[in-house]
Amino acid sequence: MRKHREASLFFLSSFFLLSSFVHANDVSTYQESNDIKTNSQINSKYNDFKCCQSPDYFVIEASLIDSVGSDILVKYKKDYSDEIECKYIVGPTDFEIRNEWAEYFMGIRNNFLMLDSGTGPGPRGLIIYDLSKRKKLYETSCSCPVEYISDSKLSFWL
Repeated sequence: MRKHREASLFFLSSFFLLSSFVHANDVSTYQESNDIKTNSQINSKYNDFKCCQSPDYFVIEASLIDSVGSDILVKYKKDYSDEIECKYIVGPTDFEIRNEWAEYFMGIRNNFLMLDSGTGPGPRGLIIYDLSKRKKLYETSCSCPVEYISDSKLSFWL
């Protein structure tokens, strides 16, 4: 029997209510780039690059050529208006999440990065990182859909 679960993402201040969930399919904040011309040693292992930004973060998803899944690079913005190129080059202040079990970018909300993990239909893996702490916060198996109820709650089926 499948169970429905609501997971609290912590109480967030009203300041964070201004930032919205950014999903990979949101065309207005999501761009794809195959035009990577620097650091060919790093970029030769990737098939393509997809980028997404929120007010505080710029996320680059690099699809692997020889494996399923993606490496994820999070760049921390100093200012909301920062212009960051969609290039997978790890800088000293960046947070890199290397692919382990076919992870893919799912979305970002406030300081929380969501990854989808798996190679087939459900159940799939759901991984949540707290970007302010640079730590994995939560990991579970779940069935789609994963939905936001509020800025502090996430809803999904176990």
